[in-house]
Amino acid sequence: MNIYIVPEYLTEEELRSRGICPEATVEAEYGDQVIKGKRITLAHHTKDYAHCPAPCNDERAHKLENEEAQIVCSHLDLDTLGGCLALMGNKPEDGAFWQAAEYMDCHGIHHMYKFSEKIQNQLNAWYAYEQTALSPRYEDITEVTEEVERSRDILERILSGDEERIQQGICWAAEAAERVEKKLIYEDEKLRVFRTADQTFCAAQYYSPKYHRAAEATLTYNETKGSITLAFEDGGQRHSARDIVRELWGELAGGHPGIAGSPRGVYMDEKEFGRIREKVKEIFANE
Repeated sequence: MNIYIVPEYLTEEELRSRGICPEATVEAEYGDQVIKGKRITLAHHTKDYAHCPAPCNDERAHKLENEEAQIVCSHLDLDTLGGCLALMGNKPEDGAFWQAAEYMDCHGIHHMYKFSEKIQNQLNAWYAYEQTALSPRYEDITEVTEEVERSRDILERILSGDEERIQQGICWAAEAAERVEKKLIYEDEKLRVFRTADQTFCAAQYYSPKYHRAAEATLTYNETKGSITLAFEDGGQRHSARDIVRELWGELAGGHPGIAGSPRGVYMDEKEFGRIREKVKEIFANE
């Protein structure tokens, strides 16, 4: 089987012109638009698929009969990898781990404390690998079959209790928290704002050492990728991150109520970063 990253929405005809006719798709979601698979579509972000489980924990995902099948996804992370591996028939089995992976994908990694130490160590071991070995963004259609197969081998080592990987994850988590704090450019009691130029994930850094409490929201600008991420600590119960980014940037912006971002493949400049900062401050000021 061959797995492709398609970084922006393409019609069936556009995909066919590039030699791609996906048997299945995994999180091939772009705002409210979805590339559908001929046999199965694994998605859970857009409104038409919001009732579905995350691909990594979707019981419908079984090995495709067609050994020459093509699988399309919009990006690579733990969730999409779990779905792809299930469709390939070689997903490492660990129900508790995949349930936690689904929860992290839907609610954010700041909820990791809700899981056992074993699960936390496994997840951090994976994130340590993901942050250093997987590309966060592709500019064109790219075959990633080898990356998926390599990731499967790493997952098998982690889930089997490989001590080296587990220790790397523990160290990575401690270093990541320190590294994220260095990206902080503004904070008040409700909002923490970060600027980064690398792959450092800042969206879950709600806790403020200054105020000794968790902020209600984080806002992150990656000036290299031109991407903006808005996240709410309560998962979007009071304010929807998805609604806010779509009000500013249209239907191609997307995510969940708890965490959402600017449109994939569209560079957001300083002006747009300033717009959403003022928007979020205004929302909090009017409460």
